[in-house]
Amino acid sequence: NSDGLQVDDGIGRKRTRTPAEVADTRRSSVPFNKLHLDIVGPFRKVNDRPQFYVITCICNATGYALGKPVRSTPVGKDVIDLLSHIFATFHTHPLVLCTDGGSNLVSGQVTEFLMGYDILPQVTAKNTSLSNGRIERLHRTMEEYLRSHVRCDQISYTVFHRTVGEFLRMYNTTPLR
Repeated sequence: NSDGLQVDDGIGRKRTRTPAEVADTRRSSVPFNKLHLDIVGPFRKVNDRPQFYVITCICNATGYALGKPVRSTPVGKDVIDLLSHIFATFHTHPLVLCTDGGSNLVSGQVTEFLMGYDILPQVTAKNTSLSNGRIERLHRTMEEYLRSHVRCDQISYTVFHRTVGEFLRMYNTTPLR
């Protein structure tokens, strides 16, 4: 079967797993060599339209988190802006970019951008701690922080942007256990 890989399930049976299920999830030893990218939100609705998202990126080796708050559903340009900021700030670019395959993260515009830098896009299985655990925990922590510090249903974009920045500074400077 060309759509997957035959693997042993541990109890003597073979089953076919999708490429996302067998993607390499090992931790990188080089900072910013492998990044995980995802989108969290919406944090607010206005006239039944979702608003205020955060594009999040986390380094696989160090756990350093970055985010870009956006007013409405993120598009490829927003993802490219965050990646360009990372490249300019840290003077490096990753070899691998892991996403959960969301349409905003694997759009033609983003894929073309990644190809221009020879970055391998890797689609991981959704909602699995093996591949996306660290970024999903970041999202839960961010949501709890925002809930405890602001009323998301009444927040302005300026306050939302500032609060996300405060959260990321706190997250990146908190010692890990």
